[in-house]
Amino acid sequence: MKNFFESFTQLIFPNICICCKGYLSNQEHFICDICNYNTPLFEFNNLKDNDLRKKFWGTLPTQECLAYLSFKQNNEVQKIMHELKYNGNKEIGFIMGSALGQMILSFYKLDDIDFIIPIPLHKKREFQRGYNQAEIIANGVSSVIKVPVLNDSV
Repeated sequence: MKNFFESFTQLIFPNICICCKGYLSNQEHFICDICNYNTPLFEFNNLKDNDLRKKFWGTLPTQECLAYLSFKQNNEVQKIMHELKYNGNKEIGFIMGSALGQMILSFYKLDDIDFIIPIPLHKKREFQRGYNQAEIIANGVSSVIKVPVLNDSV
């Protein structure tokens, strides 16, 4: 009976990929497998002097700098971030945070990581949105790497 109800609901309110607007299968969540495969990962994490790391030179002391996705105008990453920030889809942020957590596990020893500190939003923006997307992503990371999130540190 549950499958019938879910199938009927899919006819009226189909699950749509947030990137390509195609229909999702029952195994897909928010992003279809094709868009997920085409989502550009940040490819330069292994380079000691990558462009991301250079952005922090002279401003913040950093030991390591890692990125999960590569953001470009109108690519899948922008659509995912738009869904999280402006359409209230907190679950996609948690899923992306979990994927980032998996990446962190492949790059670092966890005994070097004490806390996850999400950057706070301006109070007005957080009130409008109802949540801080950085905190949602941090919670996803924390669920994988089992390191606590400190929300009130900054």
